[in-house]
Amino acid sequence: MNNTNTAVTIALTGDITHANSSQWHERLLAALHDVKGLVVDAADLRMLSSAGLRMLLLLHRTAASRGQLLALASLPAAARDVMSVTGFLQHFAVYDNVEEAQKVLQAQP
Repeated sequence: MNNTNTAVTIALTGDITHANSSQWHERLLAALHDVKGLVVDAADLRMLSSAGLRMLLLLHRTAASRGQLLALASLPAAARDVMSVTGFLQHFAVYDNVEEAQKVLQAQP
């Protein structure tokens, strides 16, 4: 986890499945405490199951209800395709890399 004063970055790694999506949700939700936003670095994400998609959508809804920003960075092509086909992608700000996402989040009032 990398705290950048206004935005925290957490890297998703490996597979996000039914077996571990709850643990990821708890970790990401905790990272939203007392920050303006969260950058989810997905560069090392191998697989995102339907449970992982649901977890990200719940996280997005929580952040939005709190007035916090949520950004996905370095989303692998396979995960991007699944999120696009299912309609999930439209709910997220997606950036090519973490630096770009952090810059945009930090520029927000």
